[in-house]
Amino acid sequence: MCGIAGYIGKRKFNNKLLNQISSSMDHRGPDAKKFVEKKMRNNLNIIFFHNRLSIIDLHQRSNQPMEYEENLLSFNGEIYNFHEIQKHLIQSYGLSFNSKSDTEVLLKGLSKKGIQLLNDLDGMWAFAFFDKMTDTIMLSRDRIGEKPLYYHKNADGFYFASEITTLFLMMGRNAPLNIEKINQYLIEGYVSIFGDKKTFFDGINELQPGEYFILDKNLNIKKNTYWSLKYKPQDMTYDEAVIGVKEKFINAVSSRLISDTPVCILLSGGIDSTSIASVSKNVLGKNLPSFSILNSDPKYSEIDIIKKTVKELSLEHHEINIKLKNPTVTIRKLIKHYASPMGSASNLLNLKLYDAISKYGYKVSLMGTGGDEALTGYYEHYIFDLVEKDQTKLFDVSEKNFLKYVLPKLNNPHLKKYQEYIKNPDKRDHLFPNKKIFSNCLKNEFNNYTEEKKYSQSVLRNRMMNLLFHQGVRLNLSEIDLNSMYYSIENRAPLLDKSFLEFCYTIPNGLLIKNGYTKSILRDAMKGIAPSHVLEARDKHSLNVSLANLYDVKSKNFSDYLFKDDILYDLGLLNIENTKNILNNDILDNEIEKFLFRLINIKEFTQIYG
Repeated sequence: MCGIAGYIGKRKFNNKLLNQISSSMDHRGPDAKKFVEKKMRNNLNIIFFHNRLSIIDLHQRSNQPMEYEENLLSFNGEIYNFHEIQKHLIQSYGLSFNSKSDTEVLLKGLSKKGIQLLNDLDGMWAFAFFDKMTDTIMLSRDRIGEKPLYYHKNADGFYFASEITTLFLMMGRNAPLNIEKINQYLIEGYVSIFGDKKTFFDGINELQPGEYFILDKNLNIKKNTYWSLKYKPQDMTYDEAVIGVKEKFINAVSSRLISDTPVCILLSGGIDSTSIASVSKNVLGKNLPSFSILNSDPKYSEIDIIKKTVKELSLEHHEINIKLKNPTVTIRKLIKHYASPMGSASNLLNLKLYDAISKYGYKVSLMGTGGDEALTGYYEHYIFDLVEKDQTKLFDVSEKNFLKYVLPKLNNPHLKKYQEYIKNPDKRDHLFPNKKIFSNCLKNEFNNYTEEKKYSQSVLRNRMMNLLFHQGVRLNLSEIDLNSMYYSIENRAPLLDKSFLEFCYTIPNGLLIKNGYTKSILRDAMKGIAPSHVLEARDKHSLNVSLANLYDVKSKNFSDYLFKDDILYDLGLLNIENTKNILNNDILDNEIEKFLFRLINIKEFTQIYG
C-alpha cells in the first residue's frame, strides 16, 4: 500500500516542486519515497513518484519506483498470489529475483507478458508501468476499485496520482468545480458520487475498476476493460453452494494474511467481519487483534454483540470510544483531504478509528466489506428476491418470511410498499425518497437523476452489482482508503476476492435467501467456525452517526453557520428560502438530516476548492 503519481509531457519540474509532490503523499507511504525521471523516444519527460508503506519485504531493495531492463514501475497495492506468478516466470522465462516482494514480480511479469499478466493477478492495485521497448505507459486498476487512481490530460501533458490533491499540486492549479455533480449530490446523496464516471471537478477523471489503458508517445489513450463480473448461474445444490463458499472464503482470508507486519481486524457485530475473525482464529490459527468503535448512538450500537463475539473467540480486543467535540473541524479536514464531499457522517468515526489503530502500531487491517453484494444482505434484497420468485412455487413461503421477519423492521416508506416493486421491477424510489422536496431547494431545476446501470437481466443481481460498482462498496472503498491511508494503514477486504466473487455469481438466485435469512449460504458455511449468536441474528446493522449527535440543528447557531456567508447561493446552487423552510419542520427525519449533512459538506467543499 503506497502512494503513486506521475507526469508525461514537455514540462520540467524544479527540485522544489518535485520534493513538494513527493512530500504530499507522505501519509500514504512514510517508509521510503523516491522519484525517477526518464525520456520517451520523442523526448517527452517521464516522472514517476512513489511513497512506500512497507508491508511485504521490508528491505530497501523493494523500494520504488523500481526498474528492470529500463522499464519502470510505480505500484500501489498488494498482489496476493505473487509467489505463484514468480514460480511461473522462473519456469517460463528463466528469470531470477533479487527481492522477496510482489513489486519485483509485477514489474518482471509486465515486462515479459504485458497486459496478459492482468488476468493472472489476484489482489488490489493501481500502477503505472513504462515499457521501454514499446515506448508506452500502461495504467491499470484492480477489478473492484480497492486502490484509487486519478488522472488529468491537458496541453501540458498527462498527470496521474493516487489522490486528487497531489494531482492539483502537479498541475499547479485546482480544476473547476463540476456544478452538475454537486447538484446531483445534494439531491441524491452518496448514490450519486460514483453513479457515473465524473468527479466533482471538471477534467479530473478516475480510472474505473477493471480497466487499463495504454498511453502512447503522442499521449493518445487507448482504454480497455480486462475484467467484468457476470451473473452466470450454474446447476448446483444448496449444499454444493455452501461447500464452495466455505472453500473460497477461507482461501481469500488466508491470502490476505500475507504480511511482514502485524495484521488486525475491524470487528463489527455483523456476519462478514465476524466470519473473517473466526476463520483466522479457528481455521488458520491466527488470533487477530480486533478493533471496534463504541457508537454513542443506541440506534446504531453493536457493542453487546461484539463483546459476546470477543469473549467466545478469546480475541485481543480494543474498544475505541470516540467523542466528536468539534465536528466542523473534522468535516473540514476530511473534505480537504478527500477533495470531495463525504458520503456519510460515519466517516467522522471511521477516521478516528484508524487514528487509534495507528497508535497501536498496526499497518494492515482486514474489513468485512463486500459480503452483502456477494451473497445478499440488505433489506431491499428481500424485495428483489420476491421479484425474482414471483409466479414461482417459492414465492408464497418467501413472502411469508418477508412479512414476518423483514417488513416490521423497514423504515423506508417506499420499501414498505413492496408489492409495487413486484409490479414494477424497475422501481427505485427507495433510493431517493425525498427527491422532489430536496429538488425544490436548488436554485435551478434539476432532472439529471442517476440511473441504475445494466449488468444483468436478473433484477436482484443487477441491484447487487450496482451496489458493488457504483454505490455502497465503491464509496466505502474510496473513503476507507483515504481514511486509513491518512494514518498509513493498509486495508484488505477478503469478501472482494476475485475467485470468491466469481463463484458467488454462479450460485442460482433461489439459493441466496433461505428461511428469511439473507447471506444464508455464508451463515451455513460458517457453522462450527463462527459464533452462533451472530450467524442466527436477523437485524441489519451499520456504522452511522445521527446529525442530531453532531449539531443542534434547531438552533440559530446552526442556521447561521449554514447560511451566513451565502456561498451556496452565490454559486447558483440553492434556493435559500426553500432550504430554510426544511429547518422549520417540527420533526427532522433521517432523510432530512442526511440532506442537511450534505449541505454542510458542499458549503465546506466549495469554500475550500471553489
